[in-house]
Amino acid sequence: MVDRTINYSRDMMGASDAALGNVKPENTSAILAVQKASSAPLELQRLAFYQFVEDAFRANFLETLSVGLHPVNIVSGTGITYGILEIKAAPPPTTSVPKTGDGMGIYTLPALMLLSAGTIILLARRRKASQKSD
Repeated sequence: MVDRTINYSRDMMGASDAALGNVKPENTSAILAVQKASSAPLELQRLAFYQFVEDAFRANFLETLSVGLHPVNIVSGTGITYGILEIKAAPPPTTSVPKTGDGMGIYTLPALMLLSAGTIILLARRRKASQKSD
């Protein structure tokens, strides 16, 4: 059971016998085949690692940098590139209320409701008074 778990873990991580050097190829074509077979799983692991670094490390790292210029060296398989990374200050937060097109004050609608209610009460009293006089 333990050996099976170890073998399964090793195969899933791309560490096959060819990658570990546990095979003995006899001719040139066998050497090339073993080399190609061992590089494919490792390439997938390398790409997954680069994606992890890009997703997790880059955002966290950039948040730790202060405002200003920072020298950057990018090392790749084809050479080294030098550059300067500029971190700019975040814009100040806006505290103004956005325009909605609603220009009425807070008291306009309650005043209109009271005026309407007063008018209805006044008309109701007039009607009642005119019915008594008839």
